[in-house]
Amino acid sequence: MHKLRVSIVNRQKKYAVDEEMRATVRSCLAQVLSDERFELDAEVTVTFTDDKYIHTLNREHRGVDRPTDVLSFPLGENGEYDIDPETGLAALGDVIISMDTSHRQATEYGHSLQREIAFLTVHSALHLLGYDHMEPDEEKIMFGKQNAALERLGISRESEQEKMLSGKLYDPTDKELTQMRELAHHLSFKINSTDPREKKKLTGMMNKLIGSIGKDTYIEP
Repeated sequence: MHKLRVSIVNRQKKYAVDEEMRATVRSCLAQVLSDERFELDAEVTVTFTDDKYIHTLNREHRGVDRPTDVLSFPLGENGEYDIDPETGLAALGDVIISMDTSHRQATEYGHSLQREIAFLTVHSALHLLGYDHMEPDEEKIMFGKQNAALERLGISRESEQEKMLSGKLYDPTDKELTQMRELAHHLSFKINSTDPREKKKLTGMMNKLIGSIGKDTYIEP
């Protein structure tokens, strides 16, 4: 594989950008370039920010008055890239990721923040190489490449919980499923240790355990 330099900038403080997440970003970028057989040594800058900053960028550069999960700013045109004379690297462009929106989306999909960042990085890398999804045919091609890259990386936006509920093969040791089981065990213990007369407290714990129960439902431990 050709040389790839990834500069990662963190300009938000709410969520950690640890070495594991940085490694994931680098792996995702490298996978896309490898899949595309990109022939040049390259550099990419990835910036983690918040909704406020990405909202400003959307308004200034796209005329969109709201935050989004990610923005890509390609520097190449028609497969041509400026080469830094000092490093010999082709400048592919910049990726801006909102950690606020990424976290919300990860919660909605029921998977980890790291998995969401991986998805957005692959998506953005394809944008930097000139792919788009404005038209149906473009979308089919880009999303096909996106899914293929994520599959090779062993990453899916579909959570293990979603796979489990839909009857697909899933990993029972998945972090989210493990946490859910631990919570269920904890709640079951508390329910069975609670005085049956504390109906309001029992109802609240049952709601947490099974999602929701009817208004007039009562389950005695």
